[in-house]
Amino acid sequence: MKNMKTIPFLCIAGAATIVAGCKSTKASQSQIPVMPISTNTVTSTIHTQRIDTVLVTVPAQTAERTTTDKSSRLSTDYAESYACINADGTLTHTLHNLPAPLPVAVTNTSDTILVDKIIEKPVAVEVPIEVERQPTWWEKMRLATWGWLAAIVALCAAWIFRTPLLTLLRRLLLKAL
Repeated sequence: MKNMKTIPFLCIAGAATIVAGCKSTKASQSQIPVMPISTNTVTSTIHTQRIDTVLVTVPAQTAERTTTDKSSRLSTDYAESYACINADGTLTHTLHNLPAPLPVAVTNTSDTILVDKIIEKPVAVEVPIEVERQPTWWEKMRLATWGWLAAIVALCAAWIFRTPLLTLLRRLLLKAL
């Protein structure tokens, strides 16, 4: 008779568990695709050649001339000299440099290496996920209370069937020892 009183209680607890255990399905969220960072390196060499003119110091030169005239002209690559004896017996000597310096062509070459590195980093953009509908307050309540109801039903079942469970436990422990 004692077990007959617990059957309606078990039916009510089972119905509450079934009703509270319903859940609306939810689509799984897909991962945002993350691509690795890609780099693109462009290396180019620029070869430039430039011709410059450099002025070089004039090397020392000497020249000598002997003449029977009263005047004498003497020149080197970069200077000119004029000397003469005056009527009163004095010597006048003039020396001046020519206006052009010594030009020397120099080739100036340089290699420039340009490295252009382009780094492409994709930005993750969240894509909105379409939800069929928002759950109602009843569905939210059932989802929130499911764990508590299952625990209460398990405790009630253990309390109701405590005598047979303890008997079974004693027999198992006596056989094990």
